[in-house]
Amino acid sequence: MGFALCLISIFNYSTCSMSGEDKDALVVYSPGKVVRYTPADLQKYFQTDVIRTRTPWSGDRKLVYKGTPLLAILQRAGIEGAAGVKLSAENGFAATISVDDIRLYNPIIASAVGCSDAEVASRKCLPDAFRPLSVQDFGPLFLVWPYDQMPASANPCDHSYWLWFLNEIREN
Repeated sequence: MGFALCLISIFNYSTCSMSGEDKDALVVYSPGKVVRYTPADLQKYFQTDVIRTRTPWSGDRKLVYKGTPLLAILQRAGIEGAAGVKLSAENGFAATISVDDIRLYNPIIASAVGCSDAEVASRKCLPDAFRPLSVQDFGPLFLVWPYDQMPASANPCDHSYWLWFLNEIREN
């Protein structure tokens, strides 16, 4: 594990940065501490999972995302036992998600997407490679669910669980 710079705040949280300040960092609030993870930190300190799925906006086209299981982050923060967590985005959008749903569907905080056929053909990417999520891909951090595994009973009009520009997690 790398060195973490920690500061005690007036709100009784300790603020820890794994790799210094980064505007693309994910800030995780848990009792007694605040930890900032850059996309590189997430890859370094957590296992990486891959989800191949459609999204609510991709039609029939499946995309391949690589990232950190949300549950692993909650476990490290000590908040996996909460009823729910609040995830917030850079643009101010926020959603409260039940930890039971997180356990059931195991979403990831994606930081990379599989290269498209067009990117491979233009030699911008190698076949089967991943590239960092851009703003156009809903990055740099995007909460991705296994859309194809979710039940039809899930409200198809409610895509609030799909947070992009994700920058904050806290116990609800």
